[in-house]
Amino acid sequence: MWAAPARGRLALAGGPLHVRDLWRPAGTTAALAVLSACDTVRGGAALPDEALTLGTAFQLAGFRHVIGALWAISDTLTVQLCEDLYAALAVPGGLDPERAASALHHAVRQVRAALPDLPELWAGYAHLPISPGRPGAGRRRTARDRAPARVRAGRARTR
Repeated sequence: MWAAPARGRLALAGGPLHVRDLWRPAGTTAALAVLSACDTVRGGAALPDEALTLGTAFQLAGFRHVIGALWAISDTLTVQLCEDLYAALAVPGGLDPERAASALHHAVRQVRAALPDLPELWAGYAHLPISPGRPGAGRRRTARDRAPARVRAGRARTR
């Protein structure tokens, strides 16, 4: 059986959003995607450890932070988790996407405190970051990025 990770999709009211629909030209950036649906950062049934998921497709599209679910999640608890998440992301004038990891941690701890014996309800949320300065992290690759590591190290010593 042939598996096609690019055929992964999120069912929306207006039709499916496929992984391949998210691919954008290099150099475009976005800050945060919160995918509050089941299995959004998990590989498919045929390839459960596949690297291309809906969540990683958002990363490939330029999102620096992606929050999603590793398995089926509760709609009711996800609403509460997202309220806590967005409250922790809030700063004067908007949201700070760079706080995504700590905001998710805070939100998960809130749910965990209420339901400590039910990890299947709170442990399935994941934050997928792209590290600043890495290719694909919201900036264009330069010749320095493409140079072998020993060349980059040599340049650093001569400056």
